[in-house]
Amino acid sequence: MKVLAFALLLVFACSKSEPPAQYTVRGKVVGVGPKLDIHHEAIPTYKHRDGKVRGMASMVMSFTPNDKTPPVAVGDLVTLSFTVHFDSDPGTRIVTLEKLPPGTPLVLE
Repeated sequence: MKVLAFALLLVFACSKSEPPAQYTVRGKVVGVGPKLDIHHEAIPTYKHRDGKVRGMASMVMSFTPNDKTPPVAVGDLVTLSFTVHFDSDPGTRIVTLEKLPPGTPLVLE
């Protein structure tokens, strides 16, 4: 009986996954449609699927808007917070999206 209880405890302890990682970046909206395409600045603290922090270069990523996402247009500069879910779809989810003042300097490669 003790072995069974220990085995169940081990299964539940191992099945808990870490909360999704969240990142905040600045970027420029380069596409609007069913998805928002945002060219974002580099994310030096980005943790990859293997759990190692190797960063992410500046790049264009697609995000599915949600009911809290404000309307944006191509060319808008934004601050975007998003979470990463490696084991579900969509893999990235917008938490917040706010417009930046026009002319805000960004480092986009």
